[in-house]
Amino acid sequence: MIYEDYKKLKYKYSNNISAYKAILEQRFKDAVILPITAKNGQPMRFVMCEEIKMLLSEIEQAYRDCEIDAVRFVAEESLASCTIEGAKSTLPDTIKLIEGKVPTNKSEKMIQGNIKAIQSILQNGFEFSERSIFELWKAVANDAIDNESIKGDMYRNGDVVVADRIGNITYMSPKCDAIPDMMKELVEFCHDEDRLDPYIKAAAIHYAFVYIHPFCDGNGRTARLLLQNWLINSGLDKYKGVSISSGVLENKAAYYKALENSENNYNDITFIIIFYLETILDTLYKGIKGFGFNERHFNMNSRQQQALTFLRKSSGNILTIDSYSRRYAVDKDTAEKELSELHDNDIIGMRIDGSQRRFCLE
Repeated sequence: MIYEDYKKLKYKYSNNISAYKAILEQRFKDAVILPITAKNGQPMRFVMCEEIKMLLSEIEQAYRDCEIDAVRFVAEESLASCTIEGAKSTLPDTIKLIEGKVPTNKSEKMIQGNIKAIQSILQNGFEFSERSIFELWKAVANDAIDNESIKGDMYRNGDVVVADRIGNITYMSPKCDAIPDMMKELVEFCHDEDRLDPYIKAAAIHYAFVYIHPFCDGNGRTARLLLQNWLINSGLDKYKGVSISSGVLENKAAYYKALENSENNYNDITFIIIFYLETILDTLYKGIKGFGFNERHFNMNSRQQQALTFLRKSSGNILTIDSYSRRYAVDKDTAEKELSELHDNDIIGMRIDGSQRRFCLE
C-alpha cells in the first residue's frame, strides 16, 4: 500500500472527512518520534509503514548479493552528487581530477571538493561531530560556493529561501540563530543508542541536515555524504563502493518531491525515508552479479529503464508485448524489440504461457 502524501490524501478524501481524520489518527498512533525538533517546535517523526518494511527486506537480500565497484566509486559519487546541484562535467573528466588535473571552472571545483571529501572519509573514517561536519563541508565547498555573503564563521549568518522558477517559495530555512542548537541536537541524535534501522537513521540524518541548512551553500552534497558515511559507520562496508547519489540523480524530481512532502504540518518524514530506501535498492540491484553487470553494460532507453523499475516493484509484476505497448505508448513491434533486447542481454527473464511471452525478473 502506497504511503500517500498529505496533499493527495486530503484531496482523495475531500468528500469523506471522517475517513481522512481516521487515517491521520492511525498515522499519529503508529509514528516513531525522533529527537529532532522542527521549526514548529514539535519533533520529527516517521511511520514504519508496509512500504518501508518491504523495502528493508528487499535491501537486505540485495546487499548480500551486490558486488561493488570501488575503483569507480569516488568518481561516480562525486560527479553524481555535484550534478544534482548543477555541475556540468563527464566521468572521464572527473577521473582526470582524481588523477591531479587542476580545476578550470566552478563545476570542476565542486567535483574536486567532493572527491577530496570522499577520499578523506575512506582513508580516515568520519566522526559525527559539529567540528567534523564543518570540516567535511569546507572540503565539499572548495572555494566554489554561492551565498558567500552569509557564510559566517562556522554556520551561515543569514536566512535562506528557495523558490521555484515562477517565484513560489518551496523552502524557508530555520532562522540562523537557531542553527547551533539544532546542529547540537542532530549530533546527539547521531550518537543516540536507539534501535533504528541504519537505513532509516541515515535517511533521517540526511533530511534533518538539509532541513537545518546550516551552511550558506553545499548543504545537499554534504548531506548525501553524511548519509553514505552513516551506512559505512554502521558496518555496511559495501557502501564504500556503491554510489547512492547516482541513484538520486536518476530520480532527481522524485528526490525534491520527497523533500517537499516531508516538510508538512505533522513533521512526518516518512516520504524521504521511502525515497532513499527505493533509491538504495535500485542502486544495489545494479551491483548484483549477472543482472547488475549486464544492466550496467547495456545502454537502455528511458522506456526500458521504466520497465525495469516496474518489474522490481513486486516479484509478481510481469510485462507482455501488449502491456508494454500500452504502458509506454509504442507500437507492438517496438515493444517486442525492446523487451527482447532486455531478455537477450540477460537483464530480465521470460516465461512462455501458451502463445504469449511473459517478461519478468526471474
